[in-house]
Amino acid sequence: MIAKSIHSILKRLGILKKRCFHFWSRTDKDRSSNDDIIFPALLFLIGASTVLWEEALQEKDPSNKLKLIFLIYGLQIVSFLLLRPVLRSILKVEQSLSIQKYILF
Repeated sequence: MIAKSIHSILKRLGILKKRCFHFWSRTDKDRSSNDDIIFPALLFLIGASTVLWEEALQEKDPSNKLKLIFLIYGLQIVSFLLLRPVLRSILKVEQSLSIQKYILF
């Protein structure tokens, strides 16, 4: 049961990875080099957390459900941390010499 669900998760994540990286592999002159990696990774992590959430809803064992939920929240935190440099490059926010630099960026 668990091996079959893991196999289906990996299959769906592989399809998701191909779609995300194919979407972002087109040439665009306004992107920075960080965006080439960060944005597809962000899409992949959000999609991975969605796939894991679907599996967590179907899980019967409470301990396995809790582990999946912890993994989902970890993926969402990582995707949020990856979003910060993308927003800085889109908004063209420069680093200033203030206390906000250490808090926000």
